[in-house]
This record gives sequence, structure tokens and C-alpha cells, in this order.
Amino acid sequence: THLDVYKRQIYDWATFLAQWNTELLNDDEFTDSLPEEIKSSGWLGCPGATTKQIEMLEMRLGVKLPPSYHAFLSTSNGWKMTPFVRRIWSTEQVAWFHVRNQAWIDSYLASSAKSTSLPNAVSVTYDHQQTSTTIYIDHVQYTLEVSDKGDRAIYLLNPKVVADSGEWEAWFFADWLPSPKRYPSFWDLMEGEYAEWVCLH
Repeated sequence: THLDVYKRQIYDWATFLAQWNTELLNDDEFTDSLPEEIKSSGWLGCPGATTKQIEMLEMRLGVKLPPSYHAFLSTSNGWKMTPFVRRIWSTEQVAWFHVRNQAWIDSYLASSAKSTSLPNAVSVTYDHQQTSTTIYIDHVQYTLEVSDKGDRAIYLLNPKVVADSGEWEAWFFADWLPSPKRYPSFWDLMEGEYAEWVCLH
């Protein structure tokens, strides 16, 4: 399956998630790690969040959520398992990264500060041939945690880098990577995760 199909309709989460769900549940290696109740349900997603649930999350965080992430929650209020993290949080579980992981942030900032190959500002290029920009390592302190951890990795959204469209930069953040894998939006992050999974199979 080619991701170009999904690019024709921006934020068509229903199609994207249904396709990935089918492929994941047909992968014996992946399903072996799933709880029996998830396998029997045949669906890794959740019912979509209501307008009220999303409004309550935005009120709790004090921010307006970026469009593609808002659309994801409206389609599926969380996701039970991906090949790379344990689960994507529901509106009730989402929190600023520092709330549950300040020690991880402190450790990352300390190790980054000591590294001669990773100064505070690192020039990188987005995936999908996006524009080359600069990453400021201290942005990690302000990121939004939208998933559980898996293999010491997590999905984060960065409100310090916002496009004209309202999209926030999205990170695949892991303590075994020298710097986050960065995408222009949550939609692009999920496309990237899907593409990587396809490459591995």
C-alpha cells in the first residue's frame, strides 16, 4: 500500500487507520504480542472523542490542539498498540511531557549539553523532503506527550514550532537517538511510522 493514497484527502484518519489496522492484525509477529481481548475485537482503535472531550483536553492544557491531531482524536480517541510504542493516549491520558517524565527530560538535556557532536542547536532536515530547519534541544521541556513509551521511545508534539496551518512539529523521541526524529505534523509522524513498518516487512 502506498501512502500517496492518503495524501489525496488530508487527515483521512478513518481510511489510514483502517488500512494499518488490517495489515497489523494480519502480521503474526505483531499479533503475538497483543492481549487476547484486542485480537478478538479486530480493532486497535477506539471510539472517536466527542467535541466535549476534546474541548476539556484543550482547557486542561491551555492550548488549541493542532488540526491533524485534533482530527485523529475525533476519529479514534487513542490507539491500543503500534509496532513502535505501547499505545497512543486518549484525551484523558494526554499530558505535558514533563508531568510524568521530568527525570527523562533532565537526563536528556544533561547528556545533550555534554555532547560535542550535539550542541544546543542542531541542523536537521525533515523527512519527506521538508525544509531544513534548526532544532533547539530545550524544546523537549515544553512538549506534549501523546503516547505511552515503547522501547524507550515516545511520541511528542512540540508547541514551540507551529506552522501557519496551526500544525505543531511532531517528534519520535527516544533515548537511543542522538536527536528527535522530527515531522511537520502528527499526520506526517504517523505516515512516517507506517512507512517504516512497511519497510520492515
